[in-house]
Amino acid sequence: TPAPSQPAAKGKGSSKKGKAPAPTGQGQVTSRDVQKKPYEIGPEDTLYLNVLHQPDVSGNLEVGPDGYVSVRFAGRLKAAGLTIQQLSEVIADKLTAYFNHPEVIIQVLQIRSKKYYIAGEVRKAGAYPLTAPKTIYEALIEAGGPAEFAKSTKIYILRGTQKIPFNYKDVSRGKNLTQNILLENGDVIQVP
Repeated sequence: TPAPSQPAAKGKGSSKKGKAPAPTGQGQVTSRDVQKKPYEIGPEDTLYLNVLHQPDVSGNLEVGPDGYVSVRFAGRLKAAGLTIQQLSEVIADKLTAYFNHPEVIIQVLQIRSKKYYIAGEVRKAGAYPLTAPKTIYEALIEAGGPAEFAKSTKIYILRGTQKIPFNYKDVSRGKNLTQNILLENGDVIQVP
């Protein structure tokens, strides 16, 4: 038996002892999983397409409001809702009719499709781009914080039909940090 101070090897062997990895399919998804998900392309994002050794095909791609991109030799393709890897595979598949084993690399240049909103008694209300994982507290700081007469203990987030309470004072003092969740696309932070 290994000594207790010896760390267990990760990813090796088929031992079923210990903690199982978090489900990645239709299991529960916690707010921390947002950081682990591959980015999904959205309408109005700007991408860079690099088809190795094919400069005529390479270049910037603007995702239209309808979620489609136009790629030379591949035509009009649905991009919204796909990951970078999935879109790369779709384009490579289409280009095989013209090139031998095309190597396709896509990068996201600008994210315009993911947004959250801050309304009410804050210094800078409005729409903000959600370009990286961001907590409620970080978003409120970016908006200049609650205004002087805001009820900072009564803030809430509208997420679809959910109304999620948030106490700014507690979080700013290091209390009840579990309420400081990651924002999702379309969230509205309401500061009364």
